[in-house]
Amino acid sequence: MRTQWWNLLLLSLGLALAGCPATGDDDDAANDDDTVGNDDDAACAGILSVSPEQDETDVFGDKVAVTWDAVPTGGALAVTDEAGAAVAGSTTDDDNGRTLIFTADSTFTASTTFSVTISWDCEADVAYDFTTGPYGDAVGTESDLIGRAFNLDLASADFVEPAGVGALLQGFLVDVYVIFNPTADSDLANGNMHIVGAVGELDGGDIVQDECNETLPFTAGEDGEVGTADDAPADWQNPDMELEADSLALSVQGVEAEIQDLLISAKFHPELTGFVGGTFAGKIDTRALVGLLDSEDPNAICDLVTETVGIECEDCGGGENFCLGVVAENVSGNYLDNIPGGLTLRSCVDIIDDATCGNGSYTLDGEDNGDIDPLLCPDWEAPVAD
Repeated sequence: MRTQWWNLLLLSLGLALAGCPATGDDDDAANDDDTVGNDDDAACAGILSVSPEQDETDVFGDKVAVTWDAVPTGGALAVTDEAGAAVAGSTTDDDNGRTLIFTADSTFTASTTFSVTISWDCEADVAYDFTTGPYGDAVGTESDLIGRAFNLDLASADFVEPAGVGALLQGFLVDVYVIFNPTADSDLANGNMHIVGAVGELDGGDIVQDECNETLPFTAGEDGEVGTADDAPADWQNPDMELEADSLALSVQGVEAEIQDLLISAKFHPELTGFVGGTFAGKIDTRALVGLLDSEDPNAICDLVTETVGIECEDCGGGENFCLGVVAENVSGNYLDNIPGGLTLRSCVDIIDDATCGNGSYTLDGEDNGDIDPLLCPDWEAPVAD
């Protein structure tokens, strides 16, 4: 595959060198300049890379890009489907004009071959094909989703907001593992999906459930119980899921943090091996993270973001501006076959009563030997002494 494209690239560069004069004006030939007096000897730009590559398969997305070794004159991109019809979209440039990016109006249709035509002045057009994968085709047996655990791969996502500081937030979240699975309470035929989540951890290279953290009833509403009036099921439009939840509590490098107004979306593989094209969004209270900057100033992260990219923190809900809106795109994830049947439900009572878990997070003084705070775990009852 790469050899074919490399030959095409070499051919393109060869034609460019053979078909265009060398850079600079030798001033020896008559009619050396065009009618407006500009030197017409400028070297022809050559293709450096394309994305997707020639004959690439299993492609997912809505973009095609080409990069030249110089700014091309009259550069253009066109994409057509298997019937030869033009794909609707728009073209933008990057790298000061060296890169053109075609963005389709919608994600490229699954399991389809598309043709790309690259054109620019003083060179013959270059054309090639790529083929999309099955993402976008419907899940064959929807019920197979129930109890199937997936992870959110935030480390490879594109953090697009806050603009300019996505890499900083991604650095905070790179070791965060979020696991979720649809539950039997779902009514998939009517587009309703109930989801439970959990914080994960690494165990010998595998992502596993951290059973010393409570599971997260994402769609159960404020009372935490499915089947009541405040349920908020995720939207399921096969193969697409969109979940909105009040919050997600995370442990970030040993620091407790919370994502408010959470949004998670995903496009599942028809065989449920994973998902792509997801979104992870919400508001994060930056006060919990200032220690990661070796600071005790609650404004430390907000000040850093304001100074570097001019973005102000927003209201966290109590009139205090310490929150940043976070948006990650192109989120993907895999089916975790090491968690058969899905997550194990864990309550604060389960964790307090588990000798392998510290219960300091649920006590009045933060120590494992302290009294349990009834506000933190109202269902826990002290064992009766013999």
